[in-house]
Amino acid sequence: MADHVRKQLRAALATRLTGLTTTATRVHGHRVDPLQVGALPALVISCRGDDAETITVHAPALYERAVRVFIHGMVAAGSVPEDTLDQIGKEVEIALATPLTVDGRSVQLWYQRSEMTYEAGEQVAGQIEIEYLARLHTAADAPDVLS
Repeated sequence: MADHVRKQLRAALATRLTGLTTTATRVHGHRVDPLQVGALPALVISCRGDDAETITVHAPALYERAVRVFIHGMVAAGSVPEDTLDQIGKEVEIALATPLTVDGRSVQLWYQRSEMTYEAGEQVAGQIEIEYLARLHTAADAPDVLS
């Protein structure tokens, strides 16, 4: 059995975003451990959940999942955080302008918003959170297969 479509989406995103000029290969799936300064600038990808709508009346139901995707770009102290975060945002937006392939199907991501935050400290000096929306169709009994 394949992975849940959200995990497949995160993997496709990681592949697409690896190799950008600013973050290079420092692309991670959802993390709970903090990144070290030497690992920055970096991207962290997460899908915090989805909202589903039933789009058929037969069983098993077919769902349209509106998956919220978050790309976090992080930079270390010592850089000019806002400029570097804007550059990361630019590179991510360009990379995600064309559809991804997930489970053999084309999936378009729709840009929703971005927000920058800054911290004082020795580790992460700034972060940009870029939110996208992906619409995925799955059957109720097959959350690992795009319909």
